[in-house]
Amino acid sequence: MKIAPIIAVAMVALIAAYAASLGFGSLSFEDNLAERVASHLLALTFFALLIERAVEVIVNNKFMARELSENAAVVRLQRKCSILQSALDLEVQQPVPVMTDQNALTTANEAKNENIHSLRTQIREAKLAKIAADQNAMPDREKTSTEKAAFAATTATILGGLVALTGTTVLAEFVKVPQEASGAHFLGIFNQLQCFVAVDILFTALILAGGSEGIHQIVKGFLSAKDEFSLQTCAVSRPQSSIASNSSMKPEIIDRPLSQNAGSEASRPKGARSSLWCLEPPALSMSKYFSSKPSSPSA
Repeated sequence: MKIAPIIAVAMVALIAAYAASLGFGSLSFEDNLAERVASHLLALTFFALLIERAVEVIVNNKFMARELSENAAVVRLQRKCSILQSALDLEVQQPVPVMTDQNALTTANEAKNENIHSLRTQIREAKLAKIAADQNAMPDREKTSTEKAAFAATTATILGGLVALTGTTVLAEFVKVPQEASGAHFLGIFNQLQCFVAVDILFTALILAGGSEGIHQIVKGFLSAKDEFSLQTCAVSRPQSSIASNSSMKPEIIDRPLSQNAGSEASRPKGARSSLWCLEPPALSMSKYFSSKPSSPSA
């Protein structure tokens, strides 16, 4: 219904206004809330796993006989197909005895072929009957599956409520519950503290009924958000290092020469160290040096 959300919001607004008129105040959170949330929700995951196992046993005990009865015809025909298939494989692999009489050999081969044909026909008929039985059982299976899911959800909610009644709740671990409740009573029955306990028990029962996977997703999302918030906090509080340089080194005045010609700046002691001449292999440097000098007269 399209107006159902509007009705729900209106009801919540009316209840909130009525509670405020009675003087119901807001509650504060406990200290170290992040650590409490993670540890407590993990403990609730353990209880949810126990409830899942208990519900599985209860549901199987209730619906096992019904499911076996619905699938009995299909299982019987499936076993028949398996037996006929084994008989066919054995008949195909079994050789015809060696005979000297040609007429007897022909008769044996015809009997073998007829038996193989009969087995294949029976297998085909059994498979068709199995398909028909499977289709006939489909409506009953769907009905059973629907009832099974509804019964499992109801049982899980009841078990979750029983666990919550023992004091294992969700909200009370995170909220500072006032010891002195307001004198006003909601609908003349519950004060604020009693309303909080009732809501906490109902909320815990529904969360536990949802299974351990839902609680695990809540814990995973909470821890991920916590880590992201911590990284952002560290990034904001970290001081920015200065990248300005106070070096007193002076930039180069001239470019580094490519060779050491006589009279150039590179031929000077300081210039030779910054020239590309020093980067060449020693053999090549010596050949260039001797080739640049005039040859001396032979003795």
